[in-house]
Amino acid sequence: MSAMSAMLAKAAAAGMGIAYVERREAQPFLDGRALVRVLADWTPPYDSEALYHPRQRLRQPRSGPSSIM
Repeated sequence: MSAMSAMLAKAAAAGMGIAYVERREAQPFLDGRALVRVLADWTPPYDSEALYHPRQRLRQPRSGPSSIM
């Protein structure tokens, strides 16, 4: 569980709003009935890990004629 996701789940459980976190991160709060799922029909099932890389971070710096080839 990332620190940010943990903070979001705790804030939502404290009544501060809605949090979009993975189910495994929210499960303890769901079991204790501090959280409830909203829009369950709109949540796609996904049980594995995923990596996200913003486009800008993947770009390689261009330098000279070698960047054309």
